[in-house]
Amino acid sequence: MKTSSGTAFLCMILLFVPLILISGYARAGEPGMRRAGGSSYYQKHGEGWFWYQDPPEEPESPDEEPLPPLPEPPPVSGTSVIPPPEYSADGLYAAAYLKKALPLYLERALDAPTPENVRAYFELQKMSMDKSQNFAGAAKLMPLLHPELDESRGRADYGRGRELQDRMAEEAREQDLRRISERAGLFFLYRSSCPYCREALREVERLRGYGFQVLGISLDQGLLPVPGAIRNVSDPAMAGVLGITSVPALVLAAPGTDRQYVTVSASLLSPRETENRIVAAGRLLGVLEQDDEYK
Repeated sequence: MKTSSGTAFLCMILLFVPLILISGYARAGEPGMRRAGGSSYYQKHGEGWFWYQDPPEEPESPDEEPLPPLPEPPPVSGTSVIPPPEYSADGLYAAAYLKKALPLYLERALDAPTPENVRAYFELQKMSMDKSQNFAGAAKLMPLLHPELDESRGRADYGRGRELQDRMAEEAREQDLRRISERAGLFFLYRSSCPYCREALREVERLRGYGFQVLGISLDQGLLPVPGAIRNVSDPAMAGVLGITSVPALVLAAPGTDRQYVTVSASLLSPRETENRIVAAGRLLGVLEQDDEYK
């Protein structure tokens, strides 16, 4: 009996379906068909498509072996030999011995800083400090036992005594400035464009109160109104003659003396500093007796 074409086609399908299933199952084990985790879905289909698996733990590395201990330092060579101790009347080491031994103990402690060496150095240092404290305590008694050694004689350091001393020194300085002005005058060198020179005019005016005659010398073509100047001229060459390199400058000049002149300042100074320098310059020129400096 002849079969129809539809029956033949159905038989072919029934024949090839098992072959397709067997072939597909076999390919599922190939690398291209594997899922994450290294197994195919067909092998572990019971876990589902979205089953999560932790990655396998890495084997722990064996414990690292501890580093070998550092070798012991070699024995110190070349360290100076510490001399035997010498004692003084206070029962401590003598000052001469401490002066020699302290650097040697420090050298030994630096070269071989063992607890024993370091302790020995600090013990020696403490003994040196103890001797210094003993000396300081004895020194405090000197003004009581020997008043002639008291350095504070004639000097007041605190309170109203200090104020009185400052006032007396100021009065003496003013008297010296007036004596100097009788035998010496001031050169005031400036530039008309210098703002510090304009400010220095106030100091020139104040010094005139002690009786100083002032000669104003401009180092450019402009003139400033120098108060009370006997002359106020423009003479740039005077900077080279007097050795002036910056302005405002004050020069104390005394005709008839060996030095002739002394530069007091080449910048803007405080009034007290200017006065002290004029007094010192007066002594250099010989127009003022040599007495104590002012503080």
